[in-house]
Amino acid sequence: MSLDCRYKVFATDLDDTLHRNDRTVAEYDMKMLQKLQEAGVDVVFCSGRSCYDVALKFAKYGLRTGNCFAIGSCGCEIASVENGEVIHCISLSDEAINIVIEYCEKNEYCIELFYKGKYVVSTKNNDVHMRHIESSTLQSLIVNYDEMKKLCAEEHPRKLLISETVELVSKKIFPEMNALIPKDSRLAVYLPFCCEVLPAKGTKSDALQWLCSERLKCKMDEVVSIGDGENDVQMLRDCGLSFAPSNSCDEAKKAAKRVLSWSNMECCVGRVINEIFFEGKYPIEASEDA
Repeated sequence: MSLDCRYKVFATDLDDTLHRNDRTVAEYDMKMLQKLQEAGVDVVFCSGRSCYDVALKFAKYGLRTGNCFAIGSCGCEIASVENGEVIHCISLSDEAINIVIEYCEKNEYCIELFYKGKYVVSTKNNDVHMRHIESSTLQSLIVNYDEMKKLCAEEHPRKLLISETVELVSKKIFPEMNALIPKDSRLAVYLPFCCEVLPAKGTKSDALQWLCSERLKCKMDEVVSIGDGENDVQMLRDCGLSFAPSNSCDEAKKAAKRVLSWSNMECCVGRVINEIFFEGKYPIEASEDA
């Protein structure tokens, strides 16, 4: 077991935290995650992406998958990294889905969603959609609005993304959708070109609390977390110990128990693991990419 036995779970955000700017993971960070698992600590990857996408990515890194989980869609779903199987999810209501699709059809806006763990689905192949495809391990399927309605009826999405220009999202789409969506839903703009529609109660912290209670049999006080963005704020507040990398947004820095001097480009995840769980036993070496 690790030298500090107070903590049983380590939860990390992906983009701009564990991921470097080119969306790769540093050799040192992966080495420390592997050592953490070898010490018996559960590892949880938290992301706004589909948990299937996250699980598929990290299963390839050679981590022991039995104690490794993926929280996806900003907390609306949880999957095992071992097989990508979704073990818990919260989906949008029929009312919310219909409002979003009708609004986008009227204005000819692009909608994206994750469908059955295989495809990123869009109503048109715009620049934003192509950017998502390039950063994802999932395939792309282009459909019209009627086909999208049928897909949503078959499997309610965890979230819907309205993907357009930054100006459209900030000045028109967000304020208009904010007035339209039902109380069981919420809006988020984690990327300036995407207005995300999510279930009101689906956050990374909610998902982590469910995972601790139902699968890991521990308390949130026994979780160490690290994250940089607005969608990490509640998780950073609720965990026993939490960190914000130096490149974090102001909200994340205020919520975290500690703000780091290291960024996502300086192996902040691996350095935190080494410091908190192993008391500095495995410092980063010059030969390891930072």
